Amino acid sequence: MQPLRHTLGDLLTNARLVLANEAPIETVLKNTGIPSWYLAELEKDHIAKPNPDFLTLILQCYELTYAQAVKLRRTDHITSALSEMAYYKHQRLVTYQQQQEMQWPDSADFAQHHSRVEMPNPNAVNSYADIMRCVRVQIEWHPVAIACIFYRVSPMEYWQMEAEQLYVTPSVINMLCHRLEVPDLDELLAAPDLFATICDHLGLEKEKLPTTLRMPGE
Repeated sequence: MQPLRHTLGDLLTNARLVLANEAPIETVLKNTGIPSWYLAELEKDHIAKPNPDFLTLILQCYELTYAQAVKLRRTDHITSALSEMAYYKHQRLVTYQQQQEMQWPDSADFAQHHSRVEMPNPNAVNSYADIMRCVRVQIEWHPVAIACIFYRVSPMEYWQMEAEQLYVTPSVINMLCHRLEVPDLDELLAAPDLFATICDHLGLEKEKLPTTLRMPGE
């Protein structure tokens, strides 16, 4: 195991300078309830045994876990390591913003005019993609960038599944069952009127849509 090359104070000072863009301590600790003097003393390594709850909250202000903090303290160049983290964080934010603004093609139209993945039951009236699209477009009225979060996939993966360009994974099928409060999707795959069947099953009034269905973890 590598030794700790940097003190906790070194880590917290550099984290504030790099990850928080040199924000004042008061700004970093806003809404945490931790007094600013406490972080100032930690940065100076004046507190030998930090309060673990306070330390966890402070690390969360920089979006760091305790394990990441220990790993950073073992690196040769802590500033470089933090700068790399800041860069990738920025890139993720840029990607997320681009996905939020992206106008995804109509998945039903795309599926109709392109080759599609095969359904396990080729005689089914509806596909898994049809169910996903019905929930997103007709019931919840969510854009792709929001809908994908419920199924824990990227926007691109979600859209490809809904456009029948990618097989719907078992985990997404399970989440659909959870959100639609059904043991399986057999009835919906065979439903002549998918939208009406879902509304009837969940007791939804079409005039009161949109609504958000059962969330993951509920």
